[in-house]
Amino acid sequence: MYRKVTVDVPQLDENGNVVKDKKGNPVIDKSQRDTEKIPFSEDITEYMKREVLPHVQTAIWNEGKIGAEFPLDQYFYKYEPLPSTEEIKADLDQSVAKIQSLMKEIFG
Repeated sequence: MYRKVTVDVPQLDENGNVVKDKKGNPVIDKSQRDTEKIPFSEDITEYMKREVLPHVQTAIWNEGKIGAEFPLDQYFYKYEPLPSTEEIKADLDQSVAKIQSLMKEIFG
């Protein structure tokens, strides 16, 4: 279980101040938008202080959507070794021979 949190960065003006709209809300730089998957058991604010704010001090975020991942490969995937180079070459040679045989039938 995790929370998918959207992290936004406000636009800054030439003085390094956050640009605000008419209502006083920060204007978001959509090209800087990112998401974080935070384990459900972890506090979002603590995670952001530790993982995001040291890199982007002006970052703002929402409370996130709850999600879950079920790694199906982990439970159902069975490894099968790849064929050797010799086996692949033999299959390819057989396919080429069959194609050549069919071409002779068609074109004489």
